[in-house]
Amino acid sequence: MLLYVCLILLPSAALGLCDYATVWDFFNILNANNDTGIDRAEAYAIFGVVDLNNDTRITIPEAQASFPQVAPALVGKEGQIVNFLDFNKDQAISYDDIEESFGRVDLGNDGIKSWDDYKIYLAKICGSAKSGS
Repeated sequence: MLLYVCLILLPSAALGLCDYATVWDFFNILNANNDTGIDRAEAYAIFGVVDLNNDTRITIPEAQASFPQVAPALVGKEGQIVNFLDFNKDQAISYDDIEESFGRVDLGNDGIKSWDDYKIYLAKICGSAKSGS
């Protein structure tokens, strides 16, 4: 249990992963067609726009440079978002990280990360269930 707290809960809280409002804004920006959730096409479309130097990695400076145009609701939260999706902890979001995010968040395994999936995922990593807008 202590290992779980040290490795999951403390870093999650420190990185702002338990900020449901930020994740809700992030969800709405990625859910470009405003349907039930985020599919791979939507995830990769925004990836291509934010990956400014086309090296298949999104760093915090790239997010800071592109968010004013593509994600104004998330300006100032670029580090939280990059860290939220940086599963291999190499300081950037890669294609592997996006696939890992589907593996972890897409609880219905239907290729769509719904808001219900995100709420359950956040409750797991944050230790309590909360609801979003």
